[in-house]
Order: sequence, then C-alpha cells, then structure tokens
Amino acid sequence: MDNVVLLSILFVFLSAFVSNIVRNRNKDRVLKELHGFHTTIEMQDGKRTRGLVRIFTNGMELKFTATHPNQGQEKGYSYILYSDDLDNVQTIYRYHSELSLKNQKKRQKDVNKTANPSLLRRFSRFFRNFMNNFRDAFNESMSLFLSRMKGMQGAAVLSSQDKYLQRMGTTALSMVGNAFDQILEHHINKRVVVEVKNGDGFRHFSGFLKEYSPSWLSVLDCHVTGTHCFTLSDIEHIEMQRDIDITVYLSEGENAQVLVDIEIFYYGYRPLKLISFAAQDYKYCIDETLHHKESISLSLNDLPKCFTQDIDLLLLPLRFEMISPERRDGAEAPKENEVYQSLLPDIELLFENERVVDVYIPRSLGKVRHSGEF
Repeated sequence: MDNVVLLSILFVFLSAFVSNIVRNRNKDRVLKELHGFHTTIEMQDGKRTRGLVRIFTNGMELKFTATHPNQGQEKGYSYILYSDDLDNVQTIYRYHSELSLKNQKKRQKDVNKTANPSLLRRFSRFFRNFMNNFRDAFNESMSLFLSRMKGMQGAAVLSSQDKYLQRMGTTALSMVGNAFDQILEHHINKRVVVEVKNGDGFRHFSGFLKEYSPSWLSVLDCHVTGTHCFTLSDIEHIEMQRDIDITVYLSEGENAQVLVDIEIFYYGYRPLKLISFAAQDYKYCIDETLHHKESISLSLNDLPKCFTQDIDLLLLPLRFEMISPERRDGAEAPKENEVYQSLLPDIELLFENERVVDVYIPRSLGKVRHSGEF
C-alpha cells in the first residue's frame, strides 16, 4: 500500500512538473512563425496596430518602433494582446515590403521551402502526424489501464489521480503537434484560396497553405491588390515601406503661409497608383502612376491653415526625410524627424498597388474554400 501511495505521489509530481514546463514552452504552431517579424494586426472592429511581434504561450506583444500615446495619453512602447484578446482578431498581415532586408530574406526562404518542401520536411511532418495519432492512442490506453486497475489493492488511491496521469502523458506528447485535420493536411504546401468572413461579406486570399493549428491558419505569398494608406506624420511607418521614400519640405510663403512640398520616390517593381492626400474635409487629387525608380513632386498649396497653424515660422525651413534605413548609407536621419515630427500635417496618402503579404487567419473566421488559384 505504501508503495502504491508513493508511486501515485510521484506520478502527480511528474505530471505537474512536465505540464508546467510544456505549458511555458508550447506556443501556437502558426503564430510562433511571426516571432521577430513586423506585422499588422487588424481587429474585428477595424482597428489596426503595427509592431515587432513577440510570441508567448498566453498571447503576444507588439513592440512599436517609436513611443505612442495610449488612451491615458501616456507614452507606450508596446501593445499586449492576451489569449482572450486574440479572439477578437480579424486578420494578421506580414507585408514583405515592411520587413527589414534580413527578415525579407528569411521570409522568402520560408516561402520557397513551403512551395517546394524537401524530403526531410515531408518526413518531419509525417512524423508529427504519427505522434498525434500516438497521443490519441495513449489517451485511450491510459483510460483502459485505469479502469482495469479498479478493484485491485491500492487502486482507489491511484484511480483518484487518473486525471493527473493522463495530463502528464497528453501534455508531454502535445509538444509534437496539434490537432490533425485530414482535409487541410491534404493541401499543406499547396496553393489554396481561403475565404475570410469580413463583416457582412467575405474576403479571399490565395497563397500557399503552410500550417494550421486548432485556432489559426497561415497562408503565405498572397498577392493582394487594393487601396492602402499611411499618415504623413507617421514617420516610422513610412520608413518601414522599403518600396517608398518620402521627403517633406516645410517653408514660409507669402502672408505667413506655410508651404508644404512633397517628393515621393518609388523603388518597387509593381506599379504604384497615387490616388490622393486626404484628411477631414480636405482632398488633394494626384491620380498618377509611378513605376520602378520613378518619382513625383507635389505642392499642397491649398492645404487649410488648420493643418499648419501650430508651426512656429521661426523654425522654418524644415526638411523631413522618410527614407528606408537601407538607403541611408549609414547616414543619420535629419533631426527634424525626431524633434519636430508633431509639426507634420496629419493627412493620409492613399495609394493602390499589388502587395505581397502573408496572412494569419483565425479558423473561426476563415476556411480553405478552394484549391489552386482563385
């Protein structure tokens, strides 16, 4: 009897020990791919948050490139989403053009491996699925073993700990993989079309299905054409656009008017259609298309004074260079970028082009609807 009690205590201890270790290391198979990458998270209410992602077992953290005021107007350096917050996520985007050169190469390598999996990669996936089946078999055998133990000497003590025994085995084995889905498994590493519920309608993303978990899907190398925007005063976001550089000049004109001149340089390979600058009741139509290494100069002479009324004319002229770090050749950004960023007009540049993006979709909102191109 003493040996049975000791064995039961030992099992319970091992169960708790193993469970705690695994729980602190076992991250979602899909979301952990985003660790260390800059991403954009879109919530179901339409709000978007951008930052460098850190993945934890109970959520994620987005580290901002610069301090941002939170709702209490205090400066924040990151945004934290716990597991229950992730239930309100609409889609997570990883735009290729917003990654550093190092992460662009890392991402492209990942896409190539997904599109053309090696024999070792196929075998490792086969082994993980095998262990998933082994885990299910372990659960059944453990339940059968405990039922057979009933009636034996000391079985009451051991049987009372059956949930701890099962948890020890299933938790340890869960490190190997997640729930097996026969349909999704058939389309891994292949092009699929994912249908995502978006309000009253649906969006479709076509790309390579890389991975799935009970809660998430990852679809790589989607080519999405649509209208995008960024705010002229958000220097950090613009500098992340590896395909677009913008320089803004603020100078004094007649009658104490602040002149706003803008130069846009484009380095992408897909045509960039510039639509307009817009804010509140103001709109400046551009309607120009830029191709690789083309540029355009614009003067917002009709900008309402409310956008520049806080600018001290004694500070002019000011020059803001929003250039990708890779094209600075080691040079420091102008001091105006940091010191006088708040003086930039709070207007949005709207543009349209095709962007390469990896999407991470909650399975509660998205379904693999088609195989191949859509």
